[in-house]
Amino acid sequence: MNTVTQSEKVIQDLLIKCQFKYKDLSKRDILAVLSYFKELFVKIEKHVYSNGIAKDLVTLTGTIPVTFKSNRYNIPIQLFLSDLHPHEPPLVYVR
Repeated sequence: MNTVTQSEKVIQDLLIKCQFKYKDLSKRDILAVLSYFKELFVKIEKHVYSNGIAKDLVTLTGTIPVTFKSNRYNIPIQLFLSDLHPHEPPLVYVR
């Protein structure tokens, strides 16, 4: 599921559910990423911080293409966006 199937309304609803402070900026950034990386999709997932606090966050999950030594690899990643995005950087993991 990518930007073609995930409407702006769905993304807006996820941002509201996770109580994002800067919904319009966050939605703009998410749509920009989805338009460039077609294999990513948006969902809500629980993230446990190093202090043990668990929180539902909006994530961008899927693969991104990376070229290394003339070979293309699809790297599985997950970006967790905090409710203060874009004023707080995403947490990025290679899965």
